[in-house]
Amino acid sequence: SSGINAEWPLRPGDELVSSLALKDNSSFISDYMSDLEKLETGQIDLLVKLGRSNTDHFLQIILHYLSGQKDLNEKVRYLLENINLALCCERNEELYLEVFEVISNLSGISVADLKSTHQLTFETTRLTSSRREKIKSGTCVVHDVKEYRSLLNSCKTLNDIYMGKLDLHKPGERPIA
Repeated sequence: SSGINAEWPLRPGDELVSSLALKDNSSFISDYMSDLEKLETGQIDLLVKLGRSNTDHFLQIILHYLSGQKDLNEKVRYLLENINLALCCERNEELYLEVFEVISNLSGISVADLKSTHQLTFETTRLTSSRREKIKSGTCVVHDVKEYRSLLNSCKTLNDIYMGKLDLHKPGERPIA
């Protein structure tokens, strides 16, 4: 095997992958994504898992690869299909919209790719509007994973955890980030 898997043999379920995903690894991801065309889908999957919530970074990479293109290439399409577009939209709607505007203006985009990207935007819109409704009604609980990890690390004993010292919201607040 070549590339990232040969240089850094991790399985997506490894604890190391999870801990690295909580750190700023954007330069690591950029280094490997700089040659997106040569990456295998499994390698892209690992980078997406490592980058998790670094949504702006993935959208910037996609914009970079779309620059000067006439159509949607296979690797960019795969990346679009495998990143969390709803989170991308929620975190930076302007950048998200820019990506899909650039895609819709590709002069040689196929009908199949246009349909596929339309479906992606439709699904993203449905997910984000559903989440907004749940937030309004108070039925959606969102936790900050980095804050949770920090709080968990600050607990000295199991009793601290059991006694509720990991509560991420103040009493009386709605548990929404």
